[in-house]
Amino acid sequence: MFQKTIDFFLENEKFNYALFFFIVIIGVYTYITLPKEKFPIMDLDRITISGGYSKISNTLLDKIAVSEIEREIRGIEGIDKVSSTISNGSFAISVELKSGTDKSKVADKLRDAVSLSSKNLPSDMNLPTVSEVARISEVIQIAMTSSDINFALRNVDRVRDKLLAIDGVANVSTKGEREEFITFKIDEKRLDIFGISIAQVVSAIQNLSHIYPLGKIESKGYHLYLLSEGGQKSPEKYLNSIIKVGDFSVRLGDLATLETGFEEDSQLSTVNLNQAIVFEVNKFESENALKVAERVKNFVANWNDPEIELYHFLDDSRSIRDRLNSVVSNILFGLILVFFSIFVLISKRMALVVTIGVPTSFFIAFIFLYLYGYSLNLISLLGLLIALGVLVDDAIIVSENIQRHLENGDSPMEASRKGALEVVTPVTLATLTTIFTFIPLLMLSGQTGNFIMMIPITVSILVIASYFESFLFLPLHAKHILKRGEKVQDWKWLKSIYKTVLKFHVERKWLFLTAFLILIPVSIFYSAKMTKFQFFPRIDTPVIYISGKVAENVTLAETEKIAKEISEEVWRNKEHFGIANISAISGFRRTAVGERENGENLFYIYLDLHEVVPQNIIEKYVTPYLSFDYDEKLKIREMQNDAILKELKQEFQNVKEKYKLEDFSVFKKRIGVKVDIEIGVIADSTQDIFLAISTLENEISEIGGITSHSNNAFLGVDEVILEINPYGQELGITEKDISNALSSLYLSNRRATAIGEKDVLEIVIESVGIDNIDSLSTLNLTLSSGEKVRLTDVANFKLQRNLERINKYDFHQMKSVFVNVDTKVITADEVLQKLEPTFQKLRQNGIEFDFLGEKERKDQLKSDLGKATILALSLIFLSLILAFKSVGSTLLIMSVIPFSLLGVFLGHFAMGMNLTMPGIIGAFGLAGVVINDSIVMLSFLQKAKNYEGILERASQRLRPILLTSITTLLGLSTLIFFVSGQALILQPIAISLGFGLFWGTILNLIYLPIMFSIGKRK
Repeated sequence: MFQKTIDFFLENEKFNYALFFFIVIIGVYTYITLPKEKFPIMDLDRITISGGYSKISNTLLDKIAVSEIEREIRGIEGIDKVSSTISNGSFAISVELKSGTDKSKVADKLRDAVSLSSKNLPSDMNLPTVSEVARISEVIQIAMTSSDINFALRNVDRVRDKLLAIDGVANVSTKGEREEFITFKIDEKRLDIFGISIAQVVSAIQNLSHIYPLGKIESKGYHLYLLSEGGQKSPEKYLNSIIKVGDFSVRLGDLATLETGFEEDSQLSTVNLNQAIVFEVNKFESENALKVAERVKNFVANWNDPEIELYHFLDDSRSIRDRLNSVVSNILFGLILVFFSIFVLISKRMALVVTIGVPTSFFIAFIFLYLYGYSLNLISLLGLLIALGVLVDDAIIVSENIQRHLENGDSPMEASRKGALEVVTPVTLATLTTIFTFIPLLMLSGQTGNFIMMIPITVSILVIASYFESFLFLPLHAKHILKRGEKVQDWKWLKSIYKTVLKFHVERKWLFLTAFLILIPVSIFYSAKMTKFQFFPRIDTPVIYISGKVAENVTLAETEKIAKEISEEVWRNKEHFGIANISAISGFRRTAVGERENGENLFYIYLDLHEVVPQNIIEKYVTPYLSFDYDEKLKIREMQNDAILKELKQEFQNVKEKYKLEDFSVFKKRIGVKVDIEIGVIADSTQDIFLAISTLENEISEIGGITSHSNNAFLGVDEVILEINPYGQELGITEKDISNALSSLYLSNRRATAIGEKDVLEIVIESVGIDNIDSLSTLNLTLSSGEKVRLTDVANFKLQRNLERINKYDFHQMKSVFVNVDTKVITADEVLQKLEPTFQKLRQNGIEFDFLGEKERKDQLKSDLGKATILALSLIFLSLILAFKSVGSTLLIMSVIPFSLLGVFLGHFAMGMNLTMPGIIGAFGLAGVVINDSIVMLSFLQKAKNYEGILERASQRLRPILLTSITTLLGLSTLIFFVSGQALILQPIAISLGFGLFWGTILNLIYLPIMFSIGKRK
């Protein structure tokens, strides 16, 4: 079958070239049109249940809602973990599912559980919502400012509608938007004069407006709709309305005042120190983030309303473009190096054949990625990088064998046919083993599995594409480009040296193998033991964040003033730090560990940085010329973000004391894990949790290499618990009576609706004394007899502190200690080992711990990688034994895999880097590359009958193995030695592949032939 296929594509030259150019054209088109984004859109195995109730304590909300829901969902099959957060009258329950669970079925069961638990909810509380979590692909943010913020607020819908009309925009969310309200403020003192209760007035106001249709008259030839005024009244009309209360009528204005305008701010946004409404623009999954961002920026540039200013910031397309430029330029530069290395080592014609083959494989892969709906993102780019070594291998092995036949005197047609057919088996086997190496990575579960899923998919597609290119197109290219009699570089001298070295070791094989099998495993063991692990390398990111928490009991305006002063201080040094825009939100923040919080005492500042200037010779003189979309004008920031972070932390080291902040941090987001260590502390009482956290933080502060540590155990707003005293009980006062009186006074409720100029307005009814604490002590209750009694006379007041935030993990209340480390000094595992005695001591006092953060992800990764490795080795073993029909040969080839890991560990040590997850993925890629050379070597050695035959046949494989290794190493060299910025995430993969391949080449050229010589005669 292979012979017929190769013959068909060799003989039908015009069809072959037509197909080739068709693939190139379609490949270029699909590369341009492929969606490009930061990360792949992931269907997260998570469902959230969210809800809330105005002005309720966290403790009470937990009792009446969260705990009830948790009780109902405990028995639902498919749930892995449940975490709950309760804060500021709202809650969110995050339900993580086991891998492979039907998300829709679990969501339906959760909705049923919420319905069952709703019996204890207040009647005016909305039923909690159940929603399936999906990652939103944010592209860019737009700020809208105006000299009149109310004018801007009234134009939010207008701008949002125009943004939604842009091609590719899926949805637009806003920060700083507020709804328009009509608010009636009832004066209790006036009610006392008239002898009217608040409940009666509320009922009367609710009846003032009716926005729904009254009906339709359809007489012959004439139709008529009936509707009320729908609340379309001026403030004067409302206040002059006569309402019926009890047995008499009264003018509403005598009982209440009226205010119109926007709701009280829950969040305030500023951009570049100007109050603003912020639009977050998200794209459709299938859209190209670069193109969507460009369309949005064009819309902003063409905006021409003089009363409203729009400008863009936090543009994610910049980092996407930067990563694409890094990978594309490195691949192209690698191809140039491949061409020149083969040109020098073999000939210019063979260099051309190989160089044509590699991009053709990429074009085929782009077509498949496009057809299957995948995108180009950081993860698929990692896959492209890993596969580069395999693509070069295939092209070199086939073309080098064709060249060998030409040198032996065959015609171009015969050389192309024989050269391709001879290596079908080893190349097919190498392709299968590479795929078998990566496909098991799909077994990785949780967020890590979702995150790296595109790597095995991309590698497999590229390897298959390379396989078809090597046997369908490359032989014809070789037939027309390679020439018999062309002068090629003479390898005889190198082969002679190689044979001499190999002969020396073969003749002393037992001494060699004894030393090898002792020294190499011991070296691997100790190098692995000495290698430190961190989940992802630290990279230069284009955004720095400042997160702060002011003491409780401050207003939003006070928080905004602090956030603005800090922003102003940073903005004054914008040129020094390379800041393009600064944005601040008061009333919201993300902590340094990624927790979302809402509250009037919180602020969150974004520093949107310019792109950093080129950092090395490759970025200065190679990337600009080998990138398709490079803009030098954008690269104006001189400082790396780590240096900016350090300087900002020094500048604000006294900010907590200055503004009396409870928490303050300057940080950048990290890939993979948000915090190095999260220690969850679980105990029966809040006091025990606080004591345990204090003990842990004292120990942590003594450990060197800790960059920051914090916790989320904060006390919040005080609670006043009212208890009816004996006198109140004698009067027949119930908790219901107190509830009715206080809720009307202190709860601001949306009681009705009215028609505004553009849409429906909410009517809010609240007491004049809603925020007056003195009104609590002077409040009178009306008895059934009509008499009044002071609340303080019939109820006891008990004050207690309320937790600012209740965190629960798998149904237990938990608070966490967060620790970040300097990985050059100490790792997360080493910190936990130092803390182990403290853990043991606290456990004796009934404290339990849950270890989250990097440790949790690492433990899961270790378990999943163990399973994936076993499956990969099993598949490789089966494919090899089927091809070689020998257990010994199969085990010999597979032994190269663990031995090659020495190069991975030594490479990270030499480069001063810790082992990371990308480095581990690179080690998987290394297994595929190294084993390919092993297959090629052993497939030739099998026909050797004696030592001389081994030496001769091994020397015939010297050139292709060295060529594949040298060209791959050259292709990876820029990413190993000349990398900075966001491309740093690619470096660990290049280190694992490069250094591992260097050592693996020695194994394949020396170790493998010596092991094969065992049992052979001299």
